[in-house]
Amino acid sequence: MAGWSAMAGQHRFVVLSEAVAAGLAQALSAAGFAIVAGRPQQQRWLVEAVDAGPYAMDAAGFASIAAAGRLARRLARQHEGWWAGSGPCDAGRLDAVPAHPILLRRIGARPGTGQLPVVPPRSKRLSMRCPAPAGTTVDLHDLDDVPWTELEHAYGPAGDVPGLIRRFASVPDDWPGILRELIGDELFHQGTCYSASAPAMRFLARLIMSDTVAVGRRHELWLDLLWAASRWESSLVGSAERAVATGRQPVPQPWTAQVRSAVGAELPRLLTRWPREPEAARLVMAALAALFPETAGPVTAEVAAMADRHQGTQEGVLLALARAMIARDDVATLETAAVAAEWSTEPQMPDTPGVTTAVTAGDILAGAAMRTLVPADA
Repeated sequence: MAGWSAMAGQHRFVVLSEAVAAGLAQALSAAGFAIVAGRPQQQRWLVEAVDAGPYAMDAAGFASIAAAGRLARRLARQHEGWWAGSGPCDAGRLDAVPAHPILLRRIGARPGTGQLPVVPPRSKRLSMRCPAPAGTTVDLHDLDDVPWTELEHAYGPAGDVPGLIRRFASVPDDWPGILRELIGDELFHQGTCYSASAPAMRFLARLIMSDTVAVGRRHELWLDLLWAASRWESSLVGSAERAVATGRQPVPQPWTAQVRSAVGAELPRLLTRWPREPEAARLVMAALAALFPETAGPVTAEVAAMADRHQGTQEGVLLALARAMIARDDVATLETAAVAAEWSTEPQMPDTPGVTTAVTAGDILAGAAMRTLVPADA
């Protein structure tokens, strides 16, 4: 963005034919997008809508772009199209848009979003105070019973995973580097799950249960479990618009269901740690309980009480969303998910065609929970 004086917003959608692209382009232009272009792409059509802004290059500017993107995304769904990405562009170079088979311009037009971008409530750095770790060992007795060499991670056979887990469990000085290698590079590279991802989850859970790890590192493990479990929701939401538009059912990415099940199997024991975990970790635990409401019984009242204590903050909204999901209240879930979705810098939607309210809300909740401020003393 170096050299830009201000931002515009660009939103891309795919539709199945030129006729549909023309209809969507007219709808986007009528809604106030200053430039709408359409061109063929791999036997389909790509439609790009530009919200000329201009917007300042700050949080409010990105929020404005996302708000316009949600409007465009709703229109694309009405024309059986699917979102293909959004982002800022240079507001000073909009005259350089090349000619396309479809090209509509409305100089000075602005999207009629009907409201200013939503300013999120303040974010509260939740407490990290909790009892000191009291455990001495991590249960890895059956680590070698897993046929790791027959499983795979991002770089091939997963024979190195047990060694990484053992090093990890010893809480070495290079703990952050091992965590990145194990979780970010191998087991969940760029959010992708592999056959070795699910079996590793029970050992991450045992590391938390062992009570041998300092609170800041334990908080990272809770976040990793939430990230892992929510890959199923994320992959369904990410593919649903396209699937429905092309007459198919949304299908999750490979191994995401197995990873989700592996985390869910450990969750009843993990939730018993509620009294020993700080509020920052309890937010993540509440999000996990919301993904698996059948396991949430022991912490249901605690999640509700915590939501009440933190009303008026971003964390309070997320806890209220977890409470609604645990109660399986689809109306409250949709309403609260819509609030949280408006904080995203992408045009996130509170509803998704072809999937349940709980799936979309779970994706929103997990993503937002992982973006909350980490306490300074973590």
